[in-house]
Amino acid sequence: VMTPLLHLRFKPQIQLQETPQGSLVLQDPPCSLPLDALSDPLIAALQLLTQEQGISESALTAQILQRGSWQALPQLHYLLQSFQEMGLICHTLWVDDRPWATWIPLTAAARFPASLASPDPNATYQLSRFTYSRWEQGQMLLETPLYPVQIRIEHWQPGAILSLLSTPQSRIEITNQIPNLTEPLIDTWLSWLQQGQMLDLDPTSSGLQYWEFHDLLFHSRSRLGRHSLITGKAYPFLEQIPPPPPLKSYSGPPIPLQRPDLETRKQTDRSFTQVLESRRSLRGQGSDPITLEQLGEFLFRSAHIQGFVWRDHLDCTLRPSPSGGACFPLEIYPVVHSCAGLDPGLYHYNPHHHHLDPVAPLTPAVTDLLTGARQATKGHQPTQILLVLAARFPRTMWVYRAISYALILKDVGALLQTFALVAAAMDLAGCSLGVGDGDRFAAAATTDYYLETSVGEFILGSAPAAED
Repeated sequence: VMTPLLHLRFKPQIQLQETPQGSLVLQDPPCSLPLDALSDPLIAALQLLTQEQGISESALTAQILQRGSWQALPQLHYLLQSFQEMGLICHTLWVDDRPWATWIPLTAAARFPASLASPDPNATYQLSRFTYSRWEQGQMLLETPLYPVQIRIEHWQPGAILSLLSTPQSRIEITNQIPNLTEPLIDTWLSWLQQGQMLDLDPTSSGLQYWEFHDLLFHSRSRLGRHSLITGKAYPFLEQIPPPPPLKSYSGPPIPLQRPDLETRKQTDRSFTQVLESRRSLRGQGSDPITLEQLGEFLFRSAHIQGFVWRDHLDCTLRPSPSGGACFPLEIYPVVHSCAGLDPGLYHYNPHHHHLDPVAPLTPAVTDLLTGARQATKGHQPTQILLVLAARFPRTMWVYRAISYALILKDVGALLQTFALVAAAMDLAGCSLGVGDGDRFAAAATTDYYLETSVGEFILGSAPAAED
């Protein structure tokens, strides 16, 4: 007979430390909570909550009574309730003297379930399409972007139930398919999944019908509120891996670009309001190709390095477009089909010395990039220049936790807007593309997909004539 028992313990990162004065401090990095005026039996009882196996509430009560301190029981239960409301307590379901599953709140909003909301024997249950499992540090974790909780799978049986719940199942059907399960244990497990919003909900509720799994997961994990991840500048690789350099360099002979006279442009350019109001996405391009001089001016005005600065532990740069933490992980790769004064092929733009580094001629892999751009715009003529934005991911990930990729995408948006405005100011045809092929770019530029690949695209060319 399977006899479930509930054990309580503090979340693994929490420590209890005694001060020289004999009081207790709860450390939940980076926060600390002083616990003053606690009796010795109560301190001893709370210390038991730091044990890996945890302890049942009844066993905690027995510890207090064995010390003859029944007066401390109300304070013990008050503290336990307070800790649970603050999201500091894990609950582990033990069955036949071994752990079965553990409820780990990620925020204070994750309320531990009291019971199954609707224990109707004829009701059926199915996993939500937003529920997923993953492995971390030897543990199988169950999560969802819908609710701030992790459920750690400690035994094969809860995992087997999850497998069954890929299709609708009643409690009786689950019992008949997995041996040695009691209905109370199944009800407890279903109540956990139900409270954690891991079971199927009304697909039309709360706007969920609009969301795809990967989009909602990315959104919830790169914003605060539904996770307990370290977020922001954390320098996770400090003193482990040297910081990535601010610039990428090539050894081949560069192609110099002409620098525009920005002082003259300040006098002759249209006003910012005029540029902003006239900006349009132009997919069509002129019959005469863009020139190398125009390409050089466009790149300089959009992305040249204005200066170098030191930010905390990182060499950073200042540029016309903003970047999270001034990390500037984005590299600009012009893919040229036709440009007066420049051979077709793949190039890399050096924003410091303002030159182009040849990367590859018009190989089949490079041609595939231009073909993809043409298909993305449904164009009838080849794209003159495709500007590929590739991210050197470690540049931002060396600094930030949880929001690194989200910051990189924001960098992409900022740079694409800068491209669009500069193209409008120069009367060039420019258009951001909605999608690109990261594997195709990595093959063309011979980069490691996980260290550097494409995250944005922009087509650039001469403006079409009125009759075009």
